[in-house]
Amino acid sequence: FFSSRRRHTRLLTVTGVQTCALPIFITNAVSIEGMKSFREEVRRLAASFGRDPDRIKVLFLAYPVIDTTMEAARERRRLEQEDAGRHLDLQLSGMSRLTNIDFSQFDLDEPLPPLTTNGHQSTLAKWIGKTPRSLASGLTSRQGVDFVGTADHVAGLMQEIMQEVGGDGFLLLDRKSTRLNSSHSQQSRMPSSA
Repeated sequence: FFSSRRRHTRLLTVTGVQTCALPIFITNAVSIEGMKSFREEVRRLAASFGRDPDRIKVLFLAYPVIDTTMEAARERRRLEQEDAGRHLDLQLSGMSRLTNIDFSQFDLDEPLPPLTTNGHQSTLAKWIGKTPRSLASGLTSRQGVDFVGTADHVAGLMQEIMQEVGGDGFLLLDRKSTRLNSSHSQQSRMPSSA
């Protein structure tokens, strides 16, 4: 699975992020079933190469939208989607950055042809045959598990999912960091004073 040489870990069959020589795998939290399947496959591969599956960490990407009430969080999400729809160029730029392919060269309404990249290959593979406009619009919908609500609601949902899926947690991403989102996220992690 991995081979170590002079404190550097070289990946042999599965990609991952290396931190402190501890393999970490990151994938989207598209569905609970998909998360379980991904984690089981990583653990199976680790064991098949003689590695301890418990030493490999699996994180799932999450795009929470947090606000003071459920209604406010849903409205925040709606406004973000509306705003992003007006700025397809920014979404296309993000797609280009992720895959190392300039998506401005393609007609927005024509399906993408087969492409290759040294960038994020699994994401690109899912995009082939779809139009850049539909992809850019879809990126704003934060596809996958719906982490929208109050800090307590989102934290509770994440806890329930980790109990069912296993794994080691979530890597939280926010396309638009705001002081309000940061404040609500930090408050949700702080112990309440009794």
